[in-house]
Amino acid sequence: MTTGRCLRTNGLFQPDSTRYLNSVIALCLVSALAACTATSGRDFERPASGSLTIGETTESEVLTRYGKPESTSTEVRDDQTINTLVYSYSSNEEAIVGGATPARTLACQFVKGSLVGYEFISSYPKDHTSFDPTKRKAIQVGKSTKEDVINVMGPPNGERTRPLIDPPAARALVYSYMHTQVSVGFAEVDVHYGLTAVLVLLGADGVVQDIKYTETQT
Repeated sequence: MTTGRCLRTNGLFQPDSTRYLNSVIALCLVSALAACTATSGRDFERPASGSLTIGETTESEVLTRYGKPESTSTEVRDDQTINTLVYSYSSNEEAIVGGATPARTLACQFVKGSLVGYEFISSYPKDHTSFDPTKRKAIQVGKSTKEDVINVMGPPNGERTRPLIDPPAARALVYSYMHTQVSVGFAEVDVHYGLTAVLVLLGADGVVQDIKYTETQT
């Protein structure tokens, strides 16, 4: 069995100051840190399509479904308190070349017990969240609808609403994944993490207002 190793990693950096992209990067960092251990967390399945619904799914339902989270946090945005539950898992049984361990992470955010955002990121082959970022070029701001975006990009691996996004946007579709490069040297292993993310901002009418894109490499 290959042993997961993370002897030296470079920190993920934040090229975009918008808070929605920053939170995507933060979640990828959680996945990166989980991958630095041989085995951590409790395994869980990728949320089924439609199983997490903005404004309908409750915090208690997520706790019942997934159990105790690996971590929790609280922050205030626009005078609203946001509770975040984070679930993460990694196992060296599926370590890639050089010993870097894949990971999956789910973050769910709530205001007054109601879901306002979620994001699932995985680097496991069976449920990875990779996508083709060039397809975003087919999305037309001011014309394309949510259905058009999904037809082009596929189902998102996350969604958000206010206060996690700024008005006038009413909803954001999240496409994100973390990729890993491993360099094996004589005395150490360098593990480099990269992030690719596309956020599609929708108005209350469901029409695309803006597209945010970032691609970083440590």
